[in-house]
Amino acid sequence: MLTMLGIFFLTLMKPSNLPQIQVSDKIAHLIAFFVLIFLADYSYTPSSNKIAKTLWLLMFGLLIEIAQYYTSWRSAEWQDLLADLIGILLYWPLSGLIQKLAFWR
Repeated sequence: MLTMLGIFFLTLMKPSNLPQIQVSDKIAHLIAFFVLIFLADYSYTPSSNKIAKTLWLLMFGLLIEIAQYYTSWRSAEWQDLLADLIGILLYWPLSGLIQKLAFWR
């Protein structure tokens, strides 16, 4: 939950206040949502259903885009939501390998 709040806060900051990194905005979305789905997969959640976790995170991505639409310094883009989905979908086939490599299990 704290990670989600941090990501939400960062997505609403003015770009001039953000650290300047040499990563595409879409790649940043992909990485952020890969991390979020990883955390959701390993955290206690009422549903262990992959589809439910995927949909909840997509709704979070949509909330970010809606919130950005109402700022004058950010823009809402459907491509960001697509990058979020790609980050989530990239995680699922790798989740078995991640679980095998996990030292905390």
